Amino acid sequence: MQLSVVKNPKTGQLHKCVLCVAAVALIIDPRSSEAAAATDGSNSYIFKHFCTVVNALDAEPKHKETTPDLDGVLKAATTIKLLFNNRQEVEATADTDGETQQAATTGAAQAANPCNGNGKQSCQEAKKFQSGLSAADKEVLVKFIQSKSNIAKEANSSATELVQAATRIQDDEAQANYKDVKAKLQTALFGQTKMVTGLLSASDTSRTQACGAGTGTAAKGAKEKMAVALLCLCGSDAGGCTSCKTCGATPTGTITFGDADRSADTAYATLAAQCKADANKHERRPLSAQLQEAAAALRQDLLKLKSTGHKAGFIGGVNSNQANGACDGKSDSGSGACVFSGDKDGQPQLPVWLELIDKAAAEATKAEEFVASTKRRYSQLIALNKTLTTLLVTGTTAFNQVATLQQTATGTQTPTAAEKNEKDCNAEDKEPECKANPKCKWDGEAKPPKKKCTLSEEGKQKIRKEAVNAGAENQTGRKCFDYTTKRTVK
Repeated sequence: MQLSVVKNPKTGQLHKCVLCVAAVALIIDPRSSEAAAATDGSNSYIFKHFCTVVNALDAEPKHKETTPDLDGVLKAATTIKLLFNNRQEVEATADTDGETQQAATTGAAQAANPCNGNGKQSCQEAKKFQSGLSAADKEVLVKFIQSKSNIAKEANSSATELVQAATRIQDDEAQANYKDVKAKLQTALFGQTKMVTGLLSASDTSRTQACGAGTGTAAKGAKEKMAVALLCLCGSDAGGCTSCKTCGATPTGTITFGDADRSADTAYATLAAQCKADANKHERRPLSAQLQEAAAALRQDLLKLKSTGHKAGFIGGVNSNQANGACDGKSDSGSGACVFSGDKDGQPQLPVWLELIDKAAAEATKAEEFVASTKRRYSQLIALNKTLTTLLVTGTTAFNQVATLQQTATGTQTPTAAEKNEKDCNAEDKEPECKANPKCKWDGEAKPPKKKCTLSEEGKQKIRKEAVNAGAENQTGRKCFDYTTKRTVK
């Protein structure tokens, strides 16, 4: 405390002037006047954490990377799986739902028919796919399936795995969203799962009723609804906090605290827009981490001892040395623009909405785990799809070559070549000319109508070999049908 001496100009007596400098300072500083509003920016430190919750209502998991056609892959794999394991049931399926067709099985077997009930559409698609193949392609595919070869078994197994992988992705994607997160945050903000008009309730008859007072009155609306708490921290009113800028450079419109007054809704919309404008465009952390940080910061603020009563349970800036604890938006006779949720035995009584933020963070963690799982499963899906395609192309191509060999051995594949060579041999009537052709043989004892120069067995084998080799050469550069994507590929 500083003393100074001043002479009375009339009496000449000396008087002590106590705190002259401080008194002048009080007159000059408008923030310390009786009706001064809470200090500009005093709640910016906590406003950002409220904004985390507000902005989370528009958040979506970050998993929009390019992915395969999941529905297309699932349908194609299901078709292959059905053709391998239930081809008879597929072929017996009615082409449309309106048709009636006798089932291939009856009784218990019919009940287990995968083409009944929900599986009917898949069987119709499999039947349509098989019917759309050319006769030659259908024959090769069916014989490959029926061959029970190791490649066929591997293809069947891969198709089954592919169906399972695609189904798991669908299940994961159904949960890889923030639907449950947003429901909890909306309840935290508005007291129910959607924004409605009339944020203030019948008990919010004044700012201190809505926001609380450290003298013993805990907040009403601000303890139940986070949106009302945001109004207490940042909103302007017609009394102690006109044109308040406690949370940002732009004040809200004047709030009339009272039941169902629409001015509160308008003020909240202003603050929500400010939250969106202030959002960190470079935020890379998952939403769960952001919500956890916000909840932790709010708890920390509630634990701090504030006001002249040194009480816990406050959120927001409080003039601890001069205030009596009323959250009326003032900076001298009141605590400032704050929320008092109550205290007991030195511990804060937590707002109802704080626990909902914790639950929302937990739901966000679950959703993000499903997002990560979906990414992994897509990698598996791509690998399985390639495997199945390779097995089908390899198996059908190999089986087609085997069929060609079998047909050639019976003389059905290349009758023209055999006949031509036979005629060439028969045309020779002298032994030297006959033997000059390696495919011919000479029989000097042969009597008409038999020919002395004929096509030898070695010649026939050579012709067959040439036909097979020609068929293999024709496979080079041939386009194959990818049964999983139902497209023709090289």
